[in-house]
Amino acid sequence: MKLLIFLRKEKSKGLIVKVDYSVKLDFLEYIMGRLRFNFTWINWIKMCLSSATVSVLINGSPTKEFKPRRGLRQGDPLVPFLFLTVVEGLADLVREASRLGLLEGMGHKAVNVKLL
Repeated sequence: MKLLIFLRKEKSKGLIVKVDYSVKLDFLEYIMGRLRFNFTWINWIKMCLSSATVSVLINGSPTKEFKPRRGLRQGDPLVPFLFLTVVEGLADLVREASRLGLLEGMGHKAVNVKLL
């Protein structure tokens, strides 16, 4: 909110992006590779995610198990780790874009904000 107030006060233009983390397995694999995860580790994560089956309670009775087509299982202990992995990968991509001059920060000259 303070950034919006700053932009209005300075009559400056800017772009603020809010990211919804809906991640595809291919992107997760790309990020883990970019962060130099071991190939074996990447395959273990992929196996854990692709071999999962779920069942839904309908009127108190469980349905037949099925494989989810997307997303992660609710309460999956891997979710916090995978979230942090994707966020770190995104931060790495932002740093790389900044280094290449493809992204310009905003704010006071002493504090150039590119990623919160």
